[in-house]
Amino acid sequence: SPALTPIVAAYPHGTSPTSNPNIWNYNVEANQIDNEDSGMIRLDEHFTDRTTAFVRFNTDYAADAIPTGLLNVTTHATTVFRNGIADLLHVFSPTLINEAKFGVNQEIYHTANVSQAPYTVSVSQFSSLTGASTTDAAAKTFSLLDDATLVRGRQTLRIGFEIRWIQMNQGNSNSGTLTYDSPALFQINQMDTASINSTLPLKRLRKAQYWGYVQDEIKVTPNFTLNMGLRYNFFNVFHEVQERAIPFDFNTCGGYCARTDDFTHPRHNDFDPRVALAWAHGSTVLRAGGGIYHSDGQEDDQNLPISNDVARYTLTTASSPGLSFPIQPFLAAATGIVSPRDLYRDRKDMYVAAWTASVQQTLPGNILGTATYLGNKGTDLLTTTYVNVLNPLTNVRPYPAFGVVSWRGNDSNSTFHALQLNARRAFQNGFSLSGNYMWSHSINDGSIGGGESDTVQDVFCRSCDKASSDDDVRQVFNTSIVYQLPFGPGRKFLADPGILRSLFGGWELSGIGTARTGLPVNVTIDRSSSPLVIPGGYAVSGSERPNLVPGVSLIPPGGQTPNDWINAAAFVAAANGTFGNAGRNLVRAPGLWQVDAALAKTISLTERMGLQLRAEVFNVFNRAQYGSPAADLSSAQNFGVITTPVNQGATGSGTPRQIQLAVRFLF
Repeated sequence: SPALTPIVAAYPHGTSPTSNPNIWNYNVEANQIDNEDSGMIRLDEHFTDRTTAFVRFNTDYAADAIPTGLLNVTTHATTVFRNGIADLLHVFSPTLINEAKFGVNQEIYHTANVSQAPYTVSVSQFSSLTGASTTDAAAKTFSLLDDATLVRGRQTLRIGFEIRWIQMNQGNSNSGTLTYDSPALFQINQMDTASINSTLPLKRLRKAQYWGYVQDEIKVTPNFTLNMGLRYNFFNVFHEVQERAIPFDFNTCGGYCARTDDFTHPRHNDFDPRVALAWAHGSTVLRAGGGIYHSDGQEDDQNLPISNDVARYTLTTASSPGLSFPIQPFLAAATGIVSPRDLYRDRKDMYVAAWTASVQQTLPGNILGTATYLGNKGTDLLTTTYVNVLNPLTNVRPYPAFGVVSWRGNDSNSTFHALQLNARRAFQNGFSLSGNYMWSHSINDGSIGGGESDTVQDVFCRSCDKASSDDDVRQVFNTSIVYQLPFGPGRKFLADPGILRSLFGGWELSGIGTARTGLPVNVTIDRSSSPLVIPGGYAVSGSERPNLVPGVSLIPPGGQTPNDWINAAAFVAAANGTFGNAGRNLVRAPGLWQVDAALAKTISLTERMGLQLRAEVFNVFNRAQYGSPAADLSSAQNFGVITTPVNQGATGSGTPRQIQLAVRFLF
């Protein structure tokens, strides 16, 4: 279609053909440019034997140019972090100590996606084309803390509070996403959905938070300790200083609320009790404990009303028959397409109930062994979904004046259970060794509790998405070793001064080994948002799943390889008017194992000064650490193919082999 010329022009020419003459691969190398400057200063003051203080200030400036890997789009990001703290510690008596702190944190963030595309364009089987956009954000927090400790005989009492003032300033340019269900529909300019967001002027959000706690530790007997505590949390609710935010909630307001209404109703009953105990007998120690931990989640999940004073639209083939690019005529003609952001005003603060029990035993060979059970239950976790979709029976929206509306609340749940086994040989004769193994299973219905949330396949059935969590790693093993060569001062050989001690003394060899099973992979399929295809008439790209083919293995007949990790024959598209029966996160990505090593030599210059020379090698064997396979069944060319490493960053586990040399001055 000639109307697509601005979009087609933004796609670069392919670099290599595929078996399909209409589809080419595009391979390009680009440099990621990272510039970072950081600094820290700390001043300590010893006023008296009873009063000490310190002041610390950190700053970090980063300017990055990051190729996205998708069609020549570059993200320019500038980030500034600053934080400072002042600490005052006073000993009133041998049994009473008080510590007060005041801290300031600041973050300034600006990003710009440089692209020729007017909007983000998603075409099934193609890489997405990112549209040009900018985002600006600045946040600042002020914190005041005070903690007092009182010791009376066998009892240690701790009490404290924190007050935190939060400022968030956010704004961004206009943006949008155009979705096409197939290359054929893209060629004829038959669009499936379009989401358009107008420019968001800078908004200024403010709130104050309050916490208080009391903790009582009692040594009931010489070998039995009981610890009890209670914490109170008041997370409060944001407000916009110029009342330019408009809360929106179908449940409490039937749509738009007044500008003066609270974003959500504040919660005043977040009490967190905790209890723990420890009992020792000989070389055996038993520990157990449990508690409640509340959180209000990420601040960015509480700011939806700031977007509701500007236009936001969602167009579908149901609301706008013949939907195509350019979309301006459809925006002018359509009704019931306004899509404000719905923040559930009766939302509860999320919380996790956690419990644990362990047994620790001293074993022969100066080895300390520990077996631990961990469990937790997450309740009222963040939920991201969509409301006001079409009723599958009547084909009418509950609120016809609006289109599909993004909704956030807290009604998700999770569980986690784990067994940990740990063995550690204490550092002795220049040698230490430790190892730990964990088996665990994390289950949820799309939220992992820290502010992250998947979009459900069926907006009418969140429990249908109950499965292994996105971050569920079933088995993990870690080991570490430190060995000081027996040469030099205080060691078995070459303890006397001399050239041999200077050459061979002070050497230390260390290593870390890591192995884990793979992360879950969610197999999806692109489907039209037509109500004839999807019940409710709305589908989010990457959330719809296919049907399973009975009796067909998920593993390819020839075994799993990076070029063929998932058996495509095990899946088939669901019939129109139904959801796919394949469960969420059915497949597992490759696992990871890696060995890191370091060699260090410490050189004494004087009694109080020295140098340490270090050589560190990460991923010693340069093992390829594969990431997750492509799991969109609609992209037949790439389905099941692994094209990225598990870690695309510059540091951390899963990178290619890296060698780092360092010199440290000790004084």
